[in-house]
Amino acid sequence: MSKYVSIEDTDTTLLKKWRPLILRSGAHTSVWVNAFLLMQLCCSFRLLIFLSLSMSIIGLDN
Repeated sequence: MSKYVSIEDTDTTLLKKWRPLILRSGAHTSVWVNAFLLMQLCCSFRLLIFLSLSMSIIGLDN
């Protein structure tokens, strides 16, 4: 029995779907994809804070 775990055993379905695209595009594109996803996360977080503050200002948060 091998002490190494196969990548196929640990992959999620989404990673299996996108891995060929990521491997073909290379590391440079992967960095841009990661930066884009991080930017989306930051924008979502800022929107959440804005909505929370807006609700507290107009008194909807009880």
